[in-house]
Amino acid sequence: MRTRRTAGVIVELLAIIATVLGLATSFGFAALQFTSGLSSFTGITSNAAVWLIVIAVLGGLTMVSAFLGVNKGMKRVSEANSILSIALMVGVLVFGPTIFILSTMTQSFGSFISNFVPMSFWTEAQASAEALPSWQDAWNGPWTVFIWCWVIAFSPFVAGFIARISRGRSIREFVLGVTIVPSLIVMVWVAILGGAAVYYDDASKGAISADVAEDTSTGLFSMIQGVPVVGGILLIIATVLVATYYVTSLDSGTYALSEFVTAPMKSGPWFRVVLVASIGTVAVVLLTVGGTSVVDTVQTGTIIGAFPFTFVLLLMFMNLVRRLRGRNARTEQEEIAINYASHLPEDDHVDKNGIPLDDDGQK
Repeated sequence: MRTRRTAGVIVELLAIIATVLGLATSFGFAALQFTSGLSSFTGITSNAAVWLIVIAVLGGLTMVSAFLGVNKGMKRVSEANSILSIALMVGVLVFGPTIFILSTMTQSFGSFISNFVPMSFWTEAQASAEALPSWQDAWNGPWTVFIWCWVIAFSPFVAGFIARISRGRSIREFVLGVTIVPSLIVMVWVAILGGAAVYYDDASKGAISADVAEDTSTGLFSMIQGVPVVGGILLIIATVLVATYYVTSLDSGTYALSEFVTAPMKSGPWFRVVLVASIGTVAVVLLTVGGTSVVDTVQTGTIIGAFPFTFVLLLMFMNLVRRLRGRNARTEQEEIAINYASHLPEDDHVDKNGIPLDDDGQK
């Protein structure tokens, strides 16, 4: 098989490394933010021991979800995510500064549309005229590069998982459902929660900004505490959301990762459980090694894992363009045969994983 040749194995290895470190990074940040959420309404102190307990609990929930499968495990958690996310947004919008949020949303959308192209090419060139004291002082410093690498680290398993559940869709439908619609939803989400944060930060004379400067994981909960009437309920919802969002991310990532590792065979539920435990172990290492600079350590882990895969993505882009330009009537027929497959005579000579059988029905 072409994918099992040396180049294919290297690509799969880079994808596995990027995925493991990307998921472990998210696991580390989830532990930090979930602990901050607990502290906001329970008074529990955020420390390394609590982080490890949180990782163990969230990892255990993910193991159960991965073992049960997509329809029984991940589907239920994803449905809970959707309900709680809508409840959080509606709660902040209705009980928070509604007029300010709607005004900010409208203005932000207009600003985004008008500045999208120039800001996409903005590098703050004037800052490069002289040496900077450190990378931290650069406009595209550690957080910007980290976000780029975090997205790249998530791309192998997210793309694989979405492609699997989008089988039979056209490219137009895929782009619309995977890129445009989710982006608009995220923009509304950020406009509501971010708009409320700006309002309450100004009203409190920079209290939220001060909390974020001290610990970035407390920003969401610091804002929610300012929402009247339902602030306490929203704190609980937001904390649960941090957990369930990551459980679904780790669950889908584990499915895709198991396909990378066991291809062309199908992975079993216990193998996915082992993968979850392995990713949790990497997250524990990142958190414990970091010490007082735990965030920097977690960021570095993602950058190390994602940087090599950047070159693979560039090759994939070029290959996609090449394949689309070489698409013809025969290719379209093959796509229809794959996406809307029916039982063929040759299917009797392979197992469920597509591996050929001998005349006696043995592998």
